[in-house]
This record gives sequence, structure tokens and C-alpha cells, in this order.
Amino acid sequence: MIDGVNAFPFACDFAGGGRCGNVEADMLLTVQSAGRHRLVLCEVSFAFKFVSSDRVTKAERKVFDLRNKIAALVGDIPKEVQYIKVSETMRPDFFTGSTTQGLWDEASRSIIILRKQLGSLPDFAGTLLHEVAHAKTGYDVC
Repeated sequence: MIDGVNAFPFACDFAGGGRCGNVEADMLLTVQSAGRHRLVLCEVSFAFKFVSSDRVTKAERKVFDLRNKIAALVGDIPKEVQYIKVSETMRPDFFTGSTTQGLWDEASRSIIILRKQLGSLPDFAGTLLHEVAHAKTGYDVC
């Protein structure tokens, strides 16, 4: 409000938490414009639980060590990728709420892969190649 006049042609409602799409959110902000449109902005807390190389099993290490050979199938790991990391946890997918298997994080120049993917060479290879494609193309949506 500015001088008793609503300065914005929409109403805002803030809630301390709830569901946003299919993901549990810490903070929700709902914006409604003249009763016609509704936009929900969310903030979801998340922290990766990265796995150090000395904490993987021999079988997992064997799969992870094939990363360069796998990437060579599509012309190698792109220069944009500085790290390939493994995490026990992954961000939930906003639309489905399901756990993603991997992601390209441009900000940290990292491909991050869910640890369970190391249990299967085809699963790991498919996820790695998928994330390499994101890094090479710059597209972050499939």
C-alpha cells in the first residue's frame, strides 16, 4: 500500500510451507492477478550428500571409472564439465516429485549422478550421456 492505495494490481499470500507442484516446499508465495491468474513461487531447501571416492564399493568404482570411455562415445566430456560427482541424494523433480537420476549444474560446472546409478553400467551410462548432452548443448530442459 502506498498512501492507502494498493500499488499492485494483484493480491499476495505468503505461507510458511506446503506442497508446490509435487514437491514439499519450505516457502510458498501465491500471486493472484485480479482473480484471473494464479502463480505460485516456491523455495525448496535441498542439500546434496556427495560421496567421496573412498566411500564407494569396488563394484561402484568399476562402473564410475568407465566415465571417460562412455563419454568418448559422444566425443568426450565437454570442456564445460569440470567435475563428475556422485550424490546419495538428488533434488526432487518439481513437476513429478520423483527423484532425478542425474543433473548438469552449470553454476558448479558439475555433472551430478545419483549413487544408485552406479549399480548398473547401462543406467550409469545412460544418465551420464544424458547429462553430457545438457552440458554440450546448454539446454537444461528435456
